[in-house]
Amino acid sequence: MIFRFFESFTAYYSIKLAPHTDVQNTIAVVEDQWNEFFSENPFHYFFLDDYFREQYKLEIQFGKVFGSFSFLAIFIACLGLFGLSSFITLQRTKEIGIRKVLGSSVLNSVLLLIRYFVYQILIAVPIGLSIAYWVMHRWIENFAFRVSIGWWFFILPVIIVLVIAVATVIAQVTKTANVNPAESLRHE
Repeated sequence: MIFRFFESFTAYYSIKLAPHTDVQNTIAVVEDQWNEFFSENPFHYFFLDDYFREQYKLEIQFGKVFGSFSFLAIFIACLGLFGLSSFITLQRTKEIGIRKVLGSSVLNSVLLLIRYFVYQILIAVPIGLSIAYWVMHRWIENFAFRVSIGWWFFILPVIIVLVIAVATVIAQVTKTANVNPAESLRHE
């Protein structure tokens, strides 16, 4: 093994600290040793976890912004879905009244209209998932260490979207289905 001394040393030395080490005392000892051997060079140090965190700061900021805009988009979509469900139930109020007169239960009326929205979502899911997979795959290509995209990254959002859609629609549909059929048919 050969050790060489370079007067104009420009690289870094790495020191691994034990988990419960007194960091300030260790830095002081290392600085004393540095000044003894490299008195002409200033002593600068940094922690690798801070350095890595700084490198990923942009990604963390992007994640926060993306999460905020995603929440805003979901909120606006829920408002639109609520408006659409109000419009659809208003158009189908007479149909719901006739179904109730003929013996249909409130649950059947609710399921009839929820099924309409669930079919719409299930048609949109393959389109959205394929675009999401493509975008995520392209984004991950920019990293040195890549992770695989698991199936649950796609199934979990579909379940969440279905739950949000059903929760948004069910309130409006239940209110319309509980109306007395005579009230809804009176306007004919």
